[in-house]
Amino acid sequence: YPVRYDQCLNVVLHMELGKVNRLLNKVKDTLVNLGKAVKGLVVFSPELEEVANGCLTNKLPSPWMGVSYPSLKPMLSYVDDFILRYKFFNDWVKEDVPFIFWFSAYFFQQAFLTGVLQNFARADKIAIDRVLWNFEVLKMAFDPKEHPVKGAYFNGLFMDGARWDDDNMC
Repeated sequence: YPVRYDQCLNVVLHMELGKVNRLLNKVKDTLVNLGKAVKGLVVFSPELEEVANGCLTNKLPSPWMGVSYPSLKPMLSYVDDFILRYKFFNDWVKEDVPFIFWFSAYFFQQAFLTGVLQNFARADKIAIDRVLWNFEVLKMAFDPKEHPVKGAYFNGLFMDGARWDDDNMC
C-alpha cells in the first residue's frame, strides 16, 4: 500500500503494521530466549523471568505490554485477540481496503479517525479543521458490499454503563 494523497488510511495501515511487527518480534524474541534459558543456553534475565511467570499464571508480562495495545485480558485470551487483530491487518494488505474497519483492532485509534477525516477533507477540498463528525448507528447485521461514498463503516465500539437495542436502534 503506497502512501497516496487521496488515501490517508494507507499511512495509518503502515503505522499499525509497524506496531504489530514490533509486538510480534518482542513476543517471538522473548519466547525464543525463554526456550534457550530453560535449556540452560542463556541466563534468565528479569525480563525472561517475567515472561515465564506470565506463561505459568496466564498473565500478560510487562515486556509485552510495553509494546502492546492496551488490554486487560489474560495471556491466552490476549494471544487469541492478537491473532484476530493480525488477521484483520493481514487481510487488508492481501485483499484490499476492508468495507468495515474493526475500530478496536488499532493500536492508535486516533490515527484512524484522523485518516478518515483527511480523506473526506481532501476529497471535498476543504480544510480538515472545518470537518465535523456525523455518526449513524447501523444494525449489527449490516454487511456492506462496497465502501461508503464518503466516510467509513466501522465496528468494535463499546459502551460503558449502557447497552444498545438493535431492534429499536436506541
